[in-house]
Amino acid sequence: KVSAIQDHLKEVTGLDKPMFEGFIWVQQERLKEILNMPPRDRQSLLDELFGLADFQKAREKLHYYGRKYKFAVDNLEKDADVRLLPELSKERDEALSDSIRLQVELETVRVELKEAEERLRKGEEEFKRLERLEAEVSKLKEEKARVEANLSRVEAEARKTHEELKARLKEAWDLEARIGFLEAGKKELLWNLKAEYGVETPSASELSSAIEELKAEREWLREQASKCMAEASKAEENLKAVNSETCPTCRQPLSPEYRETLLSQLKAEAEEGLKESEKLKAELSKISKKLEAAEKAWRQVNQAEVEQTGIRSQLEDVKTRIAKLEEELKRVEAEAVRFKAELANLQGEISKFRVEDLEEARKRRDDAKLLVEKLRGSISHYEERIADKDAELRRLEARIDEAQRKLGEIKRYRLMTELVEELRAAYGDVVPALRTAYVEGLRAAVQSVVDSLTQTSNRSLTIEIDEEYTPTLMEDSSFKRGVALISGGERTWLSLAYRIGLGQLVFESRTGQPLELLILDEPTEALGAEDGSIDALANAILNLKAIRQIITVTHSEELAKMASKRILVEKRAGTSLVEEF
Repeated sequence: KVSAIQDHLKEVTGLDKPMFEGFIWVQQERLKEILNMPPRDRQSLLDELFGLADFQKAREKLHYYGRKYKFAVDNLEKDADVRLLPELSKERDEALSDSIRLQVELETVRVELKEAEERLRKGEEEFKRLERLEAEVSKLKEEKARVEANLSRVEAEARKTHEELKARLKEAWDLEARIGFLEAGKKELLWNLKAEYGVETPSASELSSAIEELKAEREWLREQASKCMAEASKAEENLKAVNSETCPTCRQPLSPEYRETLLSQLKAEAEEGLKESEKLKAELSKISKKLEAAEKAWRQVNQAEVEQTGIRSQLEDVKTRIAKLEEELKRVEAEAVRFKAELANLQGEISKFRVEDLEEARKRRDDAKLLVEKLRGSISHYEERIADKDAELRRLEARIDEAQRKLGEIKRYRLMTELVEELRAAYGDVVPALRTAYVEGLRAAVQSVVDSLTQTSNRSLTIEIDEEYTPTLMEDSSFKRGVALISGGERTWLSLAYRIGLGQLVFESRTGQPLELLILDEPTEALGAEDGSIDALANAILNLKAIRQIITVTHSEELAKMASKRILVEKRAGTSLVEEF
């Protein structure tokens, strides 16, 4: 809680508790504390308050840093890398030159490796191409063997088909010859039949009709012959009847004349009938022979036609087989042509591959592979050497960088040493100047307060303050008196003016604002009412126009009567009471 109040006090006034108690809350028992100090102590205290002590402390600290930087410079100048920097630079340049040379050689080998790898790639591709070609050629050879086998098979089939076709053609020729022979035989039979018997039949079907006609004619002749025989028999019976002198018709007796006439007539008829019968028999015999010859010829012709039909059927089968064989022959010959073309093509493809080319490609690939491995080994060797050179170069660069860094540190430490000396000199020069300025400011502030305090009196006091902040009073007579030579009342006035003026100056230097609050705690402790000093103090306080608010804590009724506002604080029955009137 106390800490919170102190923080709030600092936030409002800009001063901490000791500063507040020292310059705003002016206590009677501490009023003359600063004036009673030895001059050196007072100077140290006020230098601390005005911040001048910070310059002295900084100057002393800078002396420490100056010695530290000088010591660092001495140590760095003794460093081996700093002393050997030229030699290190020379070694670095040589290592860099070697590294560059090795890099150039490495790049040359890399170019050679790239070319060798390209040759290896092409050699590998060519070798693989030839290997694939060899595999393809092996397949082509297998294909060639298959095609040759197929060609041999097809040629064998062609030969076999050709032989069979030849045999079938001969068979067809023989069959056609047999048909022709049978046809000639038929014609010969028909011609002979015509020549011998007068039967003209161009074909077997007409021969059959002719045979039927001959049969009909033979039957007619038989009938006619039978009739003739019957008439002849009747004529003989009539002759026998006439010879018995009885009419064969009416069975009446005949006269001799009529009988002779009738016998003549009957004999004539019998002879005529006999002649006709003989004639019919001769014609019947002729017709029978002709019919027999025709039937025989028909049978032979019919047999020849049957044979021709069979032969023709056989010929048709042979011709069908011949057509199939011709188609088969065309097919196998086409296949043979195709297989020969395939075989020629395969032979052309096979001839493109040479085992010597494969072996040469393998040798070129192996040589390129060995060269690539050799160049890669060279690259590894160069890379190792370059890595070693780079490591050496990095080590030298690190040492050179470290040496240069240390040289930079030396330069920086020297500059800092010079700067420290300059700052120490500046601090040594600025403290007296600032102290003079603060002393003049303090004198003006104290003089202003003294003028306000002595405004109602007829006295005129001039304040002088030396470098140790010790005030001196000087009157109109120009007589100077130090603090030890002034009266108690003057000492009180001076102490009050000194504290107020010092408070104004410190407050303004710390906060940048004028002092607007002053608390006087029992300022009348050494004053009495008899000599009017309390009234003089009251009038002096009223004349402090530079301070906006002055709070006086006092037990003096005379001083309290002069206040524009009074607050009474007392304790009654254990309770603190505050009353404003």
